[in-house]
Amino acid sequence: MINAPEYRDVFARFRSAYEYRKQFPWLEESKKDRNGDNQDGLAYALRAALATYIVNESAQTGGRGAQVKSLDIQEGTQFDFEWTSALMTAITTTIEEGFSLERFENRLSRAEGNVDIISPNLLRKHIVAALDNYSAHRMIGLSPDPF
Repeated sequence: MINAPEYRDVFARFRSAYEYRKQFPWLEESKKDRNGDNQDGLAYALRAALATYIVNESAQTGGRGAQVKSLDIQEGTQFDFEWTSALMTAITTTIEEGFSLERFENRLSRAEGNVDIISPNLLRKHIVAALDNYSAHRMIGLSPDPF
């Protein structure tokens, strides 16, 4: 999905939302790993997108979830090797962590039934919707003091 042209825009929106949120030092997206990279923050963003995803009717019927066009991205954005590599590492970290994928699976199970037989195309649509929902909610929880 990462290198497929039809998914570039959703990954561009996800990246834009992540880059925006990592500016705030109190948010998990700003966490750095031992090497000073934001890898932990990117993995958190991916886990948050999957774990907080709520299946809605548009994703079930083939829609693309919450379309977020207000982000400052260029259509057809190409990703550099560094970003793609960081995203692949974040995916691996998310898989190893497991809990976020479990929550994502549970939500899909409630909506779709047996996830073992879900089609790859439908699974991709749910992943796109989860990433778009993360992008749409990029402004939530920015305050260090909610009171």
